[in-house]
This record gives sequence, structure tokens and C-alpha cells, in this order.
Amino acid sequence: YHPMIIDWLENNAVREPDPQVDTTYATIINYLAKLVEEDGDIRSAYVANEKARFYWDDKYSIVDPGYDVTVRPWYKAVKAAGHPVWDVSVDYSDGNTYVNYRGPIYNERNEFIGSGGLDMTLEKFGEMLAAMKVFEQSQVFLVDSEGLLLYHPNQEWIIKKKLSEFEDDGKNFNGIKTAEKAIHADESG
Repeated sequence: YHPMIIDWLENNAVREPDPQVDTTYATIINYLAKLVEEDGDIRSAYVANEKARFYWDDKYSIVDPGYDVTVRPWYKAVKAAGHPVWDVSVDYSDGNTYVNYRGPIYNERNEFIGSGGLDMTLEKFGEMLAAMKVFEQSQVFLVDSEGLLLYHPNQEWIIKKKLSEFEDDGKNFNGIKTAEKAIHADESG
């Protein structure tokens, strides 16, 4: 993350800064907006911080004043993991399903000060994954730490099936049990 963002997150405790007064805030929000504008696959971009217990997105959105980002499951997951995490969620405002990339932000003392992330539609994310061919007969899919399918070419399985529900018959789902064990052992791949 850019040092300007780190410095601002570390020192800001204002939940609704005035972009006319806090020009760093305005610069950050404009940067996030440009990121979304220039990449048609990204739906939104944000930063969040511990000190203000709040988040700011590319649209200068005003969130309920009682909103506390630090108790949100996605924020707690990023903080606990200590590395970027992926999840899938249904947006309450538009009803669409989004793939969310969320990463921790640390200061120069390696202290967690917040999170940054991007959201894209499941459809766009699926198109990117479908274009990937690791092996000639392979299919790319994405699962969470519990083995729940977050993306699969068979959309009926998304957020409904876990790897544990599939049987490796030596032809279909070859290696699925090995992958499941690696996920539960917190390995990546």
C-alpha cells in the first residue's frame, strides 16, 4: 500500500472527513475512484481503519454513523489471517453476488492499522478464472478455508457445495481429497 494511505490510516480518527479540508482523504478517495473507473471489472474499492473503526470507498459513501468496521466478519477475518483473503458476498443494496479481495494494512512497525480491498462481480471473476487453463483438462475453482466453493464453472454449486461432498473416482474430481486436506492444513495452491 502507498505510504500516504498508511500514514493517513494510522493518524486519522475522523469517520467523515471533509474532502475540502482533508486533502489527503480526497486524494485517496479519488485514487480509489480512478482505480474503479479504469478497470471495468472492479465494482468498488475501499480502505478501512482501526482508529476510526470505519471504512471509506471510491464513492464518498456515507455509512450509518453507528457502523463499526472492526466488528464486521470480513474485517475480523483479514485481521486474524494477517494476509489477503477472498470471500463471496451478496450486496444488500443491489442483490448482486460479489467476489471480495481484502488485504491487511500494516504500519512501519508491522502493526495492523486497517484493511484495503476490491469487489468485482462473480460473473466477471468467473470469466477471468474460466480463461485460465493450468492443464489441458483442468478447471479452475476457488474455495474458502472450509472448502466451500466460492467459484466454480457450475454456478449451481457456488456457496452451496464443499469439497468434502465430492468423491475422487480416479476420473472425475481427481485429486480432490488431496486438495481438501491441503486447505484444512492451511496450505495454499
